[in-house]
Amino acid sequence: MKIILKEEGKARKRKQILAAPKIIITGTPKSGKTTVAAMFPDVMFFNAEKGADVHNVGLLNPDSTDILVQLEHVLTSMNEGTMKGGKLTFKLKGQDLTIGAFCIDSLDAIQIGAIQHKKAHSSNGQLRQNDWGEILDRFTALFVGTTPIFNVPIPMILTAHQRVIEPVWDVDKDGNQTLQASGKRIWAVQGSLSTKLDRFFDYIIHLVYGTEVGAKEAERLALIEPIYVKSSHFYAGDRTGVLKKLTPEGKGKMINMDEDEKNPGYPKIDLMAAIVKAHKW
Repeated sequence: MKIILKEEGKARKRKQILAAPKIIITGTPKSGKTTVAAMFPDVMFFNAEKGADVHNVGLLNPDSTDILVQLEHVLTSMNEGTMKGGKLTFKLKGQDLTIGAFCIDSLDAIQIGAIQHKKAHSSNGQLRQNDWGEILDRFTALFVGTTPIFNVPIPMILTAHQRVIEPVWDVDKDGNQTLQASGKRIWAVQGSLSTKLDRFFDYIIHLVYGTEVGAKEAERLALIEPIYVKSSHFYAGDRTGVLKKLTPEGKGKMINMDEDEKNPGYPKIDLMAAIVKAHKW
């Protein structure tokens, strides 16, 4: 047993230890979700969306069998792996794999794949009454089950498309509008998990086109804190404060993600490099 006594006269200060980061990247199609995730060093993709093929990253391409079973098997294998030098080595299909991070691309593609598999194996090509509930239960278990995503000891990155929930307005007889319910721009995951996902992440990065939030000077932006635009709530979050330092004067809610002329196809500002620098695992 090691005993450590407090240092007398030293000011009280909370020591922040940042372990392997958990990141979700959401946004509209072609906003750069996969590209930003691919910038994480030594990342391997569970390539359900087939969008990571253009990047020089490790790929696990699921086949036509039950996609949830395949993902569950990968996560179980990863939880049985060993860590060394910040990388995880695990065995999959008889092969030793060593990776520095894992990306599931994308959450909504996993749900869609699970639905398609159920339909393909039903007698009439449709979901039965209890099928959707079963899919949601299995999907949720990835986060809270015995081998959840967040027990994997390396950085975990998830991508998800943006789902638009329009604001609700009440219009009186004179045509005056009153906002009844704000709109939402949130990840396209169905079921109760859509409202619970944010609690699991250190970073919620919401990629948008500048025109979506009224920023004409930037083609693409990364939102790192929640904002309201035209009565709609864009979900985002930076619980560690690491990404906020990349904004102008360290006080902003958005980061310019325009293309790097020296590295075409990738943004000038490397969000993943900033996160890697701040965490230890």
